[in-house]
Amino acid sequence: TLVLWSATCIAGIFVLVILFIFVRAVYRPIRRDFETIGAGIANASPSFAPIEEKGVRLAEALTLVRRYNQAVHQIELEQAEKQRAMQAGDLLISNLAHDLKSPITVLKGYAEVLADGGLNEQETAKYFGYLYKSANELRDLVDLLFEQIGYRSGRAVLHKSRIDLCEVLRESCANYYMLFAKRGFRFETDIPETVLMTFADRLALERVFGNLLRNILDHNENPCAVWISCETAGSIVRITFADDGQSIPAQALPQLFEPFFRADSARSDESHRGLGLFAAKQILEQHGGSIKASVPAGGGAAFEVMLPLSEG
Repeated sequence: TLVLWSATCIAGIFVLVILFIFVRAVYRPIRRDFETIGAGIANASPSFAPIEEKGVRLAEALTLVRRYNQAVHQIELEQAEKQRAMQAGDLLISNLAHDLKSPITVLKGYAEVLADGGLNEQETAKYFGYLYKSANELRDLVDLLFEQIGYRSGRAVLHKSRIDLCEVLRESCANYYMLFAKRGFRFETDIPETVLMTFADRLALERVFGNLLRNILDHNENPCAVWISCETAGSIVRITFADDGQSIPAQALPQLFEPFFRADSARSDESHRGLGLFAAKQILEQHGGSIKASVPAGGGAAFEVMLPLSEG
């Protein structure tokens, strides 16, 4: 009995020693590390501040802290980008509202000249041409202003359906062919007869293609060669709008798709407000696509549009 009692006491003491060692060596560090993590997370809300790593000793807990800090960093980047986009949107809407005054003033001025009379037939036709140009400019500004208001309010809606990209591109090129021919441009297309389906808003894509084609006309005073091509690269459709006319300055490429940016006076006139490429980029991004610009080796400009193919 005495031996059994002694063995029990020794075993109990051994268990207490093991428990003591466990608490000091394992449990307390774990609790301390996770208390540090918990306090860091509690103090982070709502600013998502990172947790100091120096107070954490366990490798597993340190890994958790680092992953959390990486997530915080990513959230900070996204919030900064969102804030930048909101500020850019506010500036764009403000500039658009201000720029509406210009074509309205021009329209009023030309209308007054026509109303006064005394013009011959040639002068009347010239002023009606000015009116038409200013009216189109006003229409584009108003359309873009309402688009931006829709994006900011979350009411912008795209009416997407499965469409044939090749068909839309061919029709867009056909609509502009006579304009290019009239000005002496050499206009060539390489669009496959196959059906390439994508899930998109047809009218929005027509606007993108129209903007890019009009961009070539607007930025080349002298006739040049124009090539429009379409090809697939895996599950992506690549559409290229290229010309060998006036080159885009290399330093302008990073800013080319910003609103109200004009690359160079050689490729633009004063009536061009630098909104077409911005609108094209915005529409393509809403379709999961992208656009980039480059300067071919022989000069000129090339715009590459990427859009995903529709499954099924």
